[in-house]
Amino acid sequence: MKKSLGYPLSVIAEDMGEPLPRIKRITTTAAADQMIAAALRNQTGAPAAPQPPTRVTGE
Repeated sequence: MKKSLGYPLSVIAEDMGEPLPRIKRITTTAAADQMIAAALRNQTGAPAAPQPPTRVTGE
């Protein structure tokens, strides 16, 4: 059976024959990865990228 988008990861892992402890570990790891990615996207106060020096002419 082929499943893709729209199915929870736990359902896909179960259909693949994974045991319950491994399904829990897989889903917990996936959730943690999503939380870390969201936290990194929402960081504020990061230093600005360095700008090239301004060239002054005519002095």
